[in-house]
Amino acid sequence: MGQNMMREMNGEDLFVLLQRYRSIDGVSIPLSGIGSWSELHCIGSNNIQSLYRYVLTSWEVCKERYEEALGDCCLLLGDTPQDLARRAELYEFPEEIVFGKEPQDNHSVIEPIDEASVQRRKGTTTFNVCGWCVYANRGYTIHHCNLNPVCRLLPSENGVKSGKKRFDTPCELLKCSSTELRQVGSALLRMVQKLEGEVAFLQEVMRRLRTLEACQRPKPFLPAYRDGSCFLPGEEIVFFLPPESGACVESCWYTGIVGARTHPVIVEFLSGRTMWERSSWREGRHVICSMNQPYLLPLSSLRYLQQVASFKDMHDRMFYQIWIRSVVISQGKWGLGALDQLICEAVPVEGSGEIESIMPSTNIPDALHDLRLSRLPDSLEELDEWYASMKSCVSADKYPEISPRGVEVLQLESAVMDTAYEMVKREIR
Repeated sequence: MGQNMMREMNGEDLFVLLQRYRSIDGVSIPLSGIGSWSELHCIGSNNIQSLYRYVLTSWEVCKERYEEALGDCCLLLGDTPQDLARRAELYEFPEEIVFGKEPQDNHSVIEPIDEASVQRRKGTTTFNVCGWCVYANRGYTIHHCNLNPVCRLLPSENGVKSGKKRFDTPCELLKCSSTELRQVGSALLRMVQKLEGEVAFLQEVMRRLRTLEACQRPKPFLPAYRDGSCFLPGEEIVFFLPPESGACVESCWYTGIVGARTHPVIVEFLSGRTMWERSSWREGRHVICSMNQPYLLPLSSLRYLQQVASFKDMHDRMFYQIWIRSVVISQGKWGLGALDQLICEAVPVEGSGEIESIMPSTNIPDALHDLRLSRLPDSLEELDEWYASMKSCVSADKYPEISPRGVEVLQLESAVMDTAYEMVKREIR
């Protein structure tokens, strides 16, 4: 389908195609509860921007695949078996491959272990043996050898045997007759045409999203579209922990503030509140959440949802329904009615508003946790390198729009890291 035909499509037909193409070569386009093109008119400019970025990523992947397939098609279309045989002569055909398994490897796939195979580079056995062929992909690779490759020149629809091969499999294309080669070329041509249509479609979606973005105001981010800018250090947020989490005494919305690293979000409790039933690391004064979790909300977003739930404005009410629907889709454990009641009746438990000093580490496990280390480093050099990278995360320069309270949070976390660093350094020595 060409670009001109795409421009003539109405929005709802385009949305049906978007649902069909929402996953391209492993790159997903989350629709986050959006059920039609008309609903895109009410989700807000910031959510449109996030959706645009997902579509752009898919377009880039699709365009790369299209250009790759076009080159492959030009290479094979019109070739004869004799032409391929001459191409193969330009590359190496390894005959004495030693099979085995390196002792330190924990996988069970047979691999080449002779010196020539270990040193051989990708592209050296093209049109001869699969393992080092430039057209082999999607397999487990070791020593530049693709151990179980799939040939991208053999689309699954053609009559030639395709699918995963072993790395020492001789090139299937060299066994093809003239008729079979024409089938391969035709299959590649159909793939090029299909990818060309997908590229044109995604371009048109991006063009229309830009138009929609220009005529909308910002609204709270839908959970699937959040990024690091949604949770800045020091920002006041609310989060809900259901009873089954085992983390809180009773089911309730709580107030907290965002810590230094925003993915995942680290929430420090405001003073005067302890949620945990029993003592835990840092006396239960923090919890780590994924930024896409719907039960984690900026306080302003919760207030907005509570306001628009009773509004008569069609677009605001539709946005509220989309938000609720996106949570039900992502979580699967809350019904629409229950979640609607949960939002409308939410009264966050607030602290005093003051940030208490974060308790520093008193033992090595806690110190490693404070530095986000899963094990004790092998050397001081390794520790210093990691410590420097962690300290950069608590630098106020990383957050241009940070508030004074955010700076205070970063300073507290920096002090905790300094204490943990000294403890771990003494342990290594």
